[in-house]
Amino acid sequence: MRIITLCLLTFFCASTQAANPPRDETVPPPDLPAIGIQLWSVREDLSRDFEGTLSALADMGFAVVEFAGEFGPYAGRGRELRSLLDRLGLKVSGAHIGFNNVTAGTIEETAGFYRALGAEYLIVGWDPRGWNTDGIDALITDLTRTHRQLEARGFRFGYHNHAGEMSPFADTTFWDYIATNTSDTFVLQQDVGWTTAAGDDPVARVMQYPGRTLTTHYKAHFPDAIPNARPIIGEDVIDWLSLIHANVSTGGTRWIILEQEAYPDGMRPLAAVRASKAGLDHYLAIYRTRLENGGHFFPAEPYRPKPLPAFSRVRDQLPRPVFARRPDYIEFYYRAWEIGFERFTQPATGSPLVKNFIDEAFNENIFLWDMSFSTMWGNYAHHLFPAIEGLDNFYALQMPNGEIVREIGEGNGRLGVKGWSEPGTPGSLNHPMLPWAELRAYRITADRERLARTYPTLRAYRESYRQIYHPATGLYLTDKAAMDDSPRNDVLLAGVDVSAQMALFDRWLAEMADILNKPADADFYRRRAARYSDYLNRKLWDAQSGFYYDWGKNGKRMTMRTIAAFWPMLGGIPSATQVERLIRHLNDEKSFNTAHRVPTHPKDEAGYSGDYWAGAVWAPTNTMVISGLEKYGHRDLAHEIALNHLNATTEVYKQTGTAWENYFPEKPLRGRKAKPDFVGWSGLAPITYLIEYAIGIRIDAPNNTIHWWPRELGRHGIENLRYRTASGRWNKISLVAAARKHSDAALRFSTACEQSFNLVLHGKSGTEKHTIHCTHH
Repeated sequence: MRIITLCLLTFFCASTQAANPPRDETVPPPDLPAIGIQLWSVREDLSRDFEGTLSALADMGFAVVEFAGEFGPYAGRGRELRSLLDRLGLKVSGAHIGFNNVTAGTIEETAGFYRALGAEYLIVGWDPRGWNTDGIDALITDLTRTHRQLEARGFRFGYHNHAGEMSPFADTTFWDYIATNTSDTFVLQQDVGWTTAAGDDPVARVMQYPGRTLTTHYKAHFPDAIPNARPIIGEDVIDWLSLIHANVSTGGTRWIILEQEAYPDGMRPLAAVRASKAGLDHYLAIYRTRLENGGHFFPAEPYRPKPLPAFSRVRDQLPRPVFARRPDYIEFYYRAWEIGFERFTQPATGSPLVKNFIDEAFNENIFLWDMSFSTMWGNYAHHLFPAIEGLDNFYALQMPNGEIVREIGEGNGRLGVKGWSEPGTPGSLNHPMLPWAELRAYRITADRERLARTYPTLRAYRESYRQIYHPATGLYLTDKAAMDDSPRNDVLLAGVDVSAQMALFDRWLAEMADILNKPADADFYRRRAARYSDYLNRKLWDAQSGFYYDWGKNGKRMTMRTIAAFWPMLGGIPSATQVERLIRHLNDEKSFNTAHRVPTHPKDEAGYSGDYWAGAVWAPTNTMVISGLEKYGHRDLAHEIALNHLNATTEVYKQTGTAWENYFPEKPLRGRKAKPDFVGWSGLAPITYLIEYAIGIRIDAPNNTIHWWPRELGRHGIENLRYRTASGRWNKISLVAAARKHSDAALRFSTACEQSFNLVLHGKSGTEKHTIHCTHH
């Protein structure tokens, strides 16, 4: 061991169903439709600079164009226009025409012009008879005649809707009337924006008429008075993933034509088109992953049995904490691991689960929330039991729409629980902790390949939350499954926790995109997170009390305080000033600053009992609060709360000999409605908090760096700490500081390692960086 002396700086959660069917690897995925642009979107730019505008569209990645009467200097010169398009790499899908273009005197000229362009689809783009009871039959007569004439000349012909066609007519709608009174080869070019604006379902419209949506317009358009939405694809209310799937699987769609008719916030048309194209590319990339994986988002393989490690045999291979002043910390630490090893589980015979996992021991299901937090302490034994792989059981059973359910039957793979957490409901879609768990594991494993495998899965999962989006409020529906018996539940419509987690989810995905070198993705997610953060600050922040509140069923911001208000900190939503005001609540001894911090329901709030979600202390929510404080630089308060939780849970361990599901906030006692021997998330205090806060060690494996905040004056540190470097090699290090009389004294510590590493010492006055070269042991 080497002895080094350094001077410190002045330190210191559809109906239940079984698993997805197996993939058929012999069937190649279908091609996605080509992406085009309706040139009406940029008509003003075309009138000013026809060739330059087309070139700009080609540079954006559009494969085709659809004309709507604007040909610049090439009107009537189809061959010359085709040559220009060829030079730019653009094809022509078709055009919008009027009946004046297909009269006896014009049809041959029209057909010749578009034949020269290589266009296949000619579509009537607008006709007021389409929603007129007196004119609809005449329109159908004209459509039928023109269909026959153009089909004979080698074209596909159809009709394009606006909102009016979705109006009621003849016990159905004008659109249905047109569809049922035309041939099956007649193209129904749905404009999904106008369908949505009419209050109709564009996905259902595709499914209703299989094989007839050969070309479609993708446009972000929605009913008036929808908050937190812009007419940009990805910033609107349309379920684009489900729509793409409907077009690919049922509609027979060959061309997806982006159309931009609104230009929000003063955007120029080309800029708005570019933004919508980025949004569309985002959804197509997610869907393409599903196709490439045989209909699934995650490339899971069947379970291959792996033996489970026995605690008694591998105890010495665990990280060995040193904390001379508190031997009870060390005792609790090893007891938590012992219980944890008892919870390491193999899937039962016949189960669709694909990896060993940490069983929370709550019931016969596995839980997304529980397992995500259990990985955050399990990561420290990754070399013995890769806890993060337990999440693969959720990924492998991801639903076709991207949803990952809150709980899964361990034996039969049942998705959700009827009446409580059924797929597609707020009971299933709550607390998306998976990306947080993956990023925390990455800090220790540097497993970039795993991030690359899980990233498409998590992208699709994020979009599945659209199922619980509430357009009228711009928030995400929340029910009792988010905080089971919280006093807020009776009057709650949308929780600040779940809504804030959507911005947080986007920021986690942006972080993953950075690691995976996907700058366009990272930009998309950060922009969406920033927009939604601004909206939540307007909607749920109360400036008078300095607090975030849930949204009630009465259509108003609630006034009941809960721990949910601190999720926005982790999501990077509040300003520094807002965080200071939230901290006042955290430090208020009448509310959240109880003897054991932090209660999920404040002591001075109606409904407080100190039990379960009516005020008990839970390790997951404490981890959220602490991590949020650190995000804003409030490390001292984060450390104080972490040590408070570690001390209180250690006292309860000394009383009872175990860890508990939750804890009483007013004194060191187990929760009155808590399960014993519960390390599902309660292992965080004796393992993670001991290493990361009491000892002050943080691993940054991708950068082969250890960060250390040595606040403790007694002898303390860690031995046998393992992490995997970016090269794939495992390092094993020890860092143990000698006792000091005061914080200004020189720090003497010993170190050992298998590979050199970087050490960053953090203190009140700054940081000291060192490269530690060690002999191999």
